[in-house]
Amino acid sequence: VYMSIQFSSEDILNYLSTNPVAQSDHKPNFLLKFYSPKNYNFESVRDEKIFLSNPIDFNDPYDCRLTFNHDALIKRKLIDWICSSCKNLERNKLREGAFDWTDLDLIYHTRDTSPIHHRDDYTDTIEDALSSILLNKDSQFGKTVKNQIRQILILCNGILREFDEYVNIGVSCFCNCENNYNIDQTNLMWSHYAMNHKGFCVMYCFDENVVDKAIDYKLFRIFQPVKYTKHRVFIPKMVLLRHLRGQSSEQDRQTVIDKVSKSLLTKSTVWKYEGEWRLICNKVNETISFPYAAAIFIGCRAQKNVRKKLNEIAEDLKIPIFQTELDSRFYRLNNFDPEQVYRDLLYR
Repeated sequence: VYMSIQFSSEDILNYLSTNPVAQSDHKPNFLLKFYSPKNYNFESVRDEKIFLSNPIDFNDPYDCRLTFNHDALIKRKLIDWICSSCKNLERNKLREGAFDWTDLDLIYHTRDTSPIHHRDDYTDTIEDALSSILLNKDSQFGKTVKNQIRQILILCNGILREFDEYVNIGVSCFCNCENNYNIDQTNLMWSHYAMNHKGFCVMYCFDENVVDKAIDYKLFRIFQPVKYTKHRVFIPKMVLLRHLRGQSSEQDRQTVIDKVSKSLLTKSTVWKYEGEWRLICNKVNETISFPYAAAIFIGCRAQKNVRKKLNEIAEDLKIPIFQTELDSRFYRLNNFDPEQVYRDLLYR
């Protein structure tokens, strides 16, 4: 039975809750979140809430975005096209206004550019091979071929946008600095997310012995580490081609759910220093209750009014607060040691 591929945010959340993208031995005892010195951030921390952002607003344009292997899809489409048009031809008969069997050989032996398979014995790309083939063809036929390829790429990109629209998911990002994490790596996060150290950082703790309140484990159904890879998350070419033909199966739908889910928790290795964990929820651009703030760290460049507000918030929440300072010898911040703060809170 053929079907159109459709799914919901709940399908994604259910999948993620049972299929971790990146394996982790345990949930961290605490996580860090960096804030710019904006009024809405002060209010969120004071009200013990966090904001769930729409991933489309993230600073990394690849974040939570699917892709497909353009070369592999064009190759598959051309092989199907050539086989179809050559069925009634004598072998190796050349034609200027159509494909022939020699063209099939050229296309078939192009380099495989997929992330998993590498064909070192073939050097030509699909683009090289196609250019070579069309040099010996009628110009009108060449235009037809290029137009068809352009159209199928437009349609496949449209399918990915369609899948994006099914995902109504909010994400909140944290940094895990446990287990021998180099705390100096947070300097970039202070710059990126805390307005060049003018903002602040909150340590959220998930140890009931520290926060002295029950942990809402339902909230943490989808709280997972980010996986860092060199390659983006790909939708298989045949899933897209079957979808275009209206021949998708339930297996194709499950594949898409798998790939969409993984895209929410997969980033480039250039971001690995962040040690990111994500809370994923079916609320978007909303705040949710998050009463786990255990300490506040003030940026070393924070202005007097920011320091005043943060001290008032820390007093209201009855949590410790620390003013970070530049170290005189190394590229590190003094008074910024979340591991030590956690231990102090645990054994106080």
